[in-house]
Amino acid sequence: QVVEGIPHDIGNRVGIHVRLTDKLVRDESPFDMTTTTWQGIEQKGMDYIDRCVANREPLFLCSDDASYKDKFLMRIRSKGGDIVAASPPPPYRHLPGYEALVDFFALSRSSRIIQMTKYSTYSLAAAMVGGIPLINFYAEKSDAGHRLDIWRSALYDFKPIGSNPHI
Repeated sequence: QVVEGIPHDIGNRVGIHVRLTDKLVRDESPFDMTTTTWQGIEQKGMDYIDRCVANREPLFLCSDDASYKDKFLMRIRSKGGDIVAASPPPPYRHLPGYEALVDFFALSRSSRIIQMTKYSTYSLAAAMVGGIPLINFYAEKSDAGHRLDIWRSALYDFKPIGSNPHI
């Protein structure tokens, strides 16, 4: 039943996971980020995604922030990008957690995952399940550290892009 909500062409799409809500905090930690850190990640991520759009790569978006998700979809579409988000079929649309399950398994089947947050085990686990590359844009500028490094050996291809994004 989860499969019904996954785009049929997900294997050709670049997965994007935007994690905000509880990850935005006042005091940065290895797992959470300040607004300043988020703004840096967002800028680098958008630059990378704009190159994906220019290369005509189809995209898949999931996010825990519905308002940001809608703005993101409109931004990419206004640039001519092919982007979709999960669209649960009517019988399951209102089931709690259904869309999150669809998003997870869709991410795990995408061509690679762009992680637009400092750290999230959600998209990290999807990359591990799917054996696909995980791209992260956090560039360490504080003493808070980054916890993705502890998973490096378990990931298929971990690319901490930082200040040198590439396609």
